[in-house]
Amino acid sequence: MSFPRFVELEEKRKEERIALEFPEFISAVFKLAKGPEKDQLYELNVLNYSRYGLALLITEKDFNLLRILNTGERIPKITLFSELSLIHLDCIIRHMTRIEDGKFKGDYILGLESNTIIEAVNGVSNSYIP
Repeated sequence: MSFPRFVELEEKRKEERIALEFPEFISAVFKLAKGPEKDQLYELNVLNYSRYGLALLITEKDFNLLRILNTGERIPKITLFSELSLIHLDCIIRHMTRIEDGKFKGDYILGLESNTIIEAVNGVSNSYIP
């Protein structure tokens, strides 16, 4: 069986993503509550975000997450860090997508959805810190 080398997908996001040269949110930290890596602390870089979504970068050192996490599962108590503040979120895993080209080729995006509004912290709007 052979698979196509590339697949183009239609954009289905409801909201525009904010991707900055120097991101407002730098990293996200969380612990898993299951599996052999239970209670292991993970720190992933933030690629981009929207009001209700977050894209984290899974690099080779954290590829074990690809075996542990499943779409639809909840990751509680994620701490999102910026230069000026921190935010605590509970998120649902929406996708884990391999990056096929560019600076992060071979790494993965961990796409998360949150019920908490993620506001810009360095921009004009006020931060929302639950």
